[in-house]
Amino acid sequence: MRPIPGLPRLEGPARPLLLGQFCYALGRGMYSTGSIVFFNLSFGLSVRQIALALSAAGVAAFLAALPAGYLADRWGPRPMAVGLTVAQALLLCPMLFSDSHSVVVPLVVALGAADRANSVARRTLVSHVIGEADRVRTQAYLRSVANTAMSIGALAVAPLLAVGTHTAFVVLVTITMAAYLVVAVTTTVLPTRPRTSPVRSGAASGDALDPEREPRPERRRLAAFTLLGLLNGTFALHISLLEVGLPLWVTEHTDAPAWTVATLVFVNTVLAILLQVAASRGSSSVRGAARALIMSAVLTASACAVFAMTSGRTGPLLVAALLVATVVLTLGEILQSAGEWGLSFGLAPANAEGRYIGAFTVGTTVQDMVGPALVGGVVIAYAPEGWFVLAAVFLVGAVLVAPMTNWVAGLHGDREDVAAEHSEGTSRTPAPSERSRS
Repeated sequence: MRPIPGLPRLEGPARPLLLGQFCYALGRGMYSTGSIVFFNLSFGLSVRQIALALSAAGVAAFLAALPAGYLADRWGPRPMAVGLTVAQALLLCPMLFSDSHSVVVPLVVALGAADRANSVARRTLVSHVIGEADRVRTQAYLRSVANTAMSIGALAVAPLLAVGTHTAFVVLVTITMAAYLVVAVTTTVLPTRPRTSPVRSGAASGDALDPEREPRPERRRLAAFTLLGLLNGTFALHISLLEVGLPLWVTEHTDAPAWTVATLVFVNTVLAILLQVAASRGSSSVRGAARALIMSAVLTASACAVFAMTSGRTGPLLVAALLVATVVLTLGEILQSAGEWGLSFGLAPANAEGRYIGAFTVGTTVQDMVGPALVGGVVIAYAPEGWFVLAAVFLVGAVLVAPMTNWVAGLHGDREDVAAEHSEGTSRTPAPSERSRS
């Protein structure tokens, strides 16, 4: 079968990766959109109980990230991803036969942990089976496919929500389980060993990073990597800005009609799908990834400032300003994703990618836990000043990206290489797919 033009190495592992990502996101999109409503309709959970269950799931996801990385290194990311996907399907089974909230709550918590662990395993798997020059770009395609599939899933669940019966919920869970099982099957066809063996200074030798021989240096490296991930998690606040800040701001602090929220979210989704791959260009190198993260912070800060300036506006000018702010926020979002992938792939030691990628994702998990409360309770509650305070946080973070990246690289023995990249521009040879598009 001929490869599709423009897709990186689609004739190889990227093909089952993309198919698996589509099915996983489709099932997850249906479940995440419909489950909260059905928890109330079918299981009698109150809004407070649902919120507590989701918060507990967020804590479980936070606690699962780093252990998941260690297990991915020990067992291999492919068997771990397969096992976790099957486990997620099995965890949904009791919901088919019980309508008790005492069953649902622990399952929601377990699913939160499994979803985060699976995310770590699958990102590590991408790093293992895709060539070093293509993995960031492949991850960008995976994100675009996921956004598309989740949108389809959210639309597909609408008829089931309209019915609103327990039978409709059973259909929803059954489809989600089937989607997860397809993902498990497609994952089994991926290779078990890396296509390439990337060699990076300070990361190529197993002895150099053996925690039994060098426990303290290893802990310092992992701690530094986690701090860089936490900084990245600060930039990932764009998630809460879109999901919490935008709806609350538009409906409670502006005169824009309520349908404006749906329109702005639609614009965000379409732009993220169309532009994510283009935004990933140049992020395959550590320098390029750091630059993308800096630009992301600056753009998100600018979006916050524009949102703040919509206070008191009316009419078409208000809607236009909200649209501009959403577009700028979306550009910050896709650049943050590209920078995150580039740094987590590029700085993780070749023989310990799982635990380092897991440590890096801790920052995003923290955002998932505290971001909604921060945005709703501080930024919106004290708007418009709160918008400017958050913008300042992003700008301070932007200043910290380069020195923190060089610090982490230096702990891995790569400081000379990173310094060379900063002085010479990008030193890597462009991948064939990138050359063909230049």
